[in-house]
Parts: sequence; structure tokens; C-alpha cells
Amino acid sequence: MREPKALVDAVTQLPAEEFGTALAAFFRTSGRPENAHRVKRLIDGGLQRPGGV
Repeated sequence: MREPKALVDAVTQLPAEEFGTALAAFFRTSGRPENAHRVKRLIDGGLQRPGGV
């Protein structure tokens, strides 16, 4: 499972200087009530646990 993730990361990972802006955008949108079910699904699926989603 690590190989596919490495391929995705290689083409989608942000440069370090853009990470803060992207993270702020994530928190702005993930905190919206209409996204609560999506965030719950991610957390239930392993977000914030070793190994990721």
C-alpha cells in the first residue's frame, strides 16, 4: 500500500512554502457544518492515526 501512496505524493505533495496556506484552507472548509459527515468518515477511516487513511 505504500507504493501507490508514494506515487500520489510525488505528484500532489505541496512545496513546503505552500503548506501553511493549504492547511489554513483545509481547516476553514473542514469546519463547515455541511462537511461534518465527511470529516467524521475520514476520522473513522484512520485520519490522525499512524498509517493514515
